Amino acid sequence: MDVKQLRYFIAIAEEGSLSAAAQRVNVAQPSLSQHVISLGRDLGVKLLERSPRGVSLIQSGEVLLSHAREIVTSLETAVESVRQSGAEPMGEVRRSCPKLSDDGQCPPSGPVGHLD
Repeated sequence: MDVKQLRYFIAIAEEGSLSAAAQRVNVAQPSLSQHVISLGRDLGVKLLERSPRGVSLIQSGEVLLSHAREIVTSLETAVESVRQSGAEPMGEVRRSCPKLSDDGQCPPSGPVGHLD
């Protein structure tokens, strides 16, 4: 099982149709169907019920959908956090003064700039 399969499964569950889900995730319908079959095989359960009206989740599919959404959301949050950690520093900057001037102020510091 991988994240791609979980994303595909979420799309199928939300769209209620393999063809609509295939368009949403930009994958050929037979390939999408194979991913879902493989996912169910890996888990040892049936996930979907097919009908002329589309697909619907059975109980095991509902359970997987809940976890899949949490996993995908958590992964997206982790990716965003990591990307932001490489961005410009953020937060409050405080300056301490080892010695105050006669008027009780911090002596002037050098020019402010970026840390490189």
